[in-house]
Amino acid sequence: MAATAFSASPLEKLSETQLLGKFNQFMSNFGKKYETPELQALRFQIFKDNVARAAQMNEAEGSEVFGITKFSDLTKEEFRTQYLSYKPKFGQAAIDRTHMPVAVPRSADPNTTSFDWRANGAVTAVKDQGQCGSCWAFSAVEELESAWFLGGHPMTELSPQQVVSCDKKGMDQGCNGGDTVEAYKYMKSAGLETEKDYPYTSGDSGMDGQCKYSASKVVAKMVNFTYATPPCFDACKKQDEDTLAKNLATTAPVSICVEAEPWQLYSGGILSKNCAQAYTSLDHCVQLVGFNTNTQGVKYWLIRNSWNTDWGMDGYIFVKYGSNLCGVADEATFIQV
Repeated sequence: MAATAFSASPLEKLSETQLLGKFNQFMSNFGKKYETPELQALRFQIFKDNVARAAQMNEAEGSEVFGITKFSDLTKEEFRTQYLSYKPKFGQAAIDRTHMPVAVPRSADPNTTSFDWRANGAVTAVKDQGQCGSCWAFSAVEELESAWFLGGHPMTELSPQQVVSCDKKGMDQGCNGGDTVEAYKYMKSAGLETEKDYPYTSGDSGMDGQCKYSASKVVAKMVNFTYATPPCFDACKKQDEDTLAKNLATTAPVSICVEAEPWQLYSGGILSKNCAQAYTSLDHCVQLVGFNTNTQGVKYWLIRNSWNTDWGMDGYIFVKYGSNLCGVADEATFIQV
C-alpha cells in the first residue's frame, strides 16, 4: 500500500482554490508547520510548482507514478542537498572499481519472476534518515544487518549513528554525505554496535554528533565486501541486471547507489522512465531486497529506502527491471561476514 499521497492525473487541472485545499491537506497529513505566513506562502508556491512537475512527469511516464509527497514543499535543490548525499568516486578511483571482485552467482532458476528477502526475515524495518544526508551509512549498515542474519546470527538492528559520527576518513563526512564502500572499510575495522546501544539522533538534529564508539559493545563484524554485478564508471547502458538478480536471490539483499532526484515526488507504482542510469548521476544509497513481476508481465526491482514509511510504497519504491533504470546496477555490493 502506498503512503499518504494523492493521484496526480488531475493535478494539472486544479484551480488555485483546489490547490490551496490540497496544500492544507498536505500540511495536515504530514504535520507541516511554518514559522511565518511569508514562509508558508513560499512553501505553497513551491508546492504548486511540484504539483505541476508531478503532472508533467506522469504524462511522460504514461501512468500515475508521481504525486504529492511529504517532500512536495521542497525545491529540487533543497531536496538534493538534504537527502541525496552519496559521494561517488571519480577519475581513476572510479575506474579501479571495475577491477574489484564480483560474486559468482550460485545456481538459480533463470525463469524466476519474483524473490523477496523480506519473506525470509532478512530485512529489518524501514528506517528514517531524517534531516541528515546519511543515506550512505544507512545502506551500508542495513547490508551488514542482512549479511549478519544470513550468516546464522539473530536479526539485530545495528547503529547507523555510529557510522555517521565516527567514520570521518576520506569521503565520509557524516550528514554531509559519504560512500558505502568507504563505510565498509570503517565497519571492517571497528565493527558495529546495536541501534539500542548507539541510537540514531542525527535525523532530528541534522548534526553528525560526537563519536561515542565503545569496542566492548560491538556485536557484528564484517570480513570484506564484493560487487554483486560488475560496476561501471560511464553511461552504464550495458549493466548486467540478470547477474544482479541471480546474486540477490541466492546470496543476500544488496546495497545499491542510485539516481534518486525523481524519487522526491514518487507516490506509488512501477517507475519506468524519468530516471538517469549513468554512474555520474548517482546521488543516493539504498537496499535492493528483491524483484517481482506484475500481472502485465512487467518485472521490477523492490527497493527499500531510508525516508520512513510515509514515503512511497510503505517506504519502498518499485523500479522497472531491464534498462538499468536509476543506475540500480552501477554500484551494487554485498558484505561478507
